[in-house]
Amino acid sequence: MVFTRASTGQVKSISAFDVLSFTLLAAGPKVLIALGVLTLPSIYAGVNLPLVLILAIILLGLLVSIIFYPIAKAARKRSGIDLSLIYSEIPPE
Repeated sequence: MVFTRASTGQVKSISAFDVLSFTLLAAGPKVLIALGVLTLPSIYAGVNLPLVLILAIILLGLLVSIIFYPIAKAARKRSGIDLSLIYSEIPPE
């Protein structure tokens, strides 16, 4: 698939490798969760699987947030958007 802008001459192409790597990255967590559900009870007898999955999802979400927010803030600041203004109060009219 090729995307071309006629006015600027910029071309963006997506190869089969790009599609495969994106698919594997998107499917990776789902595969790991399914693998954990199937193997965890046999490895650790008596494990509370729902609690482990809930804690893992919460901790993974926090970790991703802690990593992603500074990166997004720096990228948006270069674009001229200040993300710290999101948390400021809207003044009354």
